[in-house]
Amino acid sequence: MLVYLINRTTTAVIALKGGKWRCVAKCGLHNGMTPLDLNEQKANARLIASAPELLEACKLALGEFKEMGYEPPRYKIELLEQAIAKAKGKD
Repeated sequence: MLVYLINRTTTAVIALKGGKWRCVAKCGLHNGMTPLDLNEQKANARLIASAPELLEACKLALGEFKEMGYEPPRYKIELLEQAIAKAKGKD
């Protein structure tokens, strides 16, 4: 469950994690040039909030490919590896 806290400058996403409410994402009203609409703020916040789960899914998929000896097209492996590296700040 995600809860949005919205004020004049920021949209914050609060989620229940480990039995406690935690701020998992904050998105400002401006992208440096133009105001972001509320739907875009919420979409950005949801993406940020889901990042840990998306990273874990990428790692699991890559591990399964390697474990099973399945050889998907190389570009699929590269996409997973790039996503994982970027999430870890190694892009």
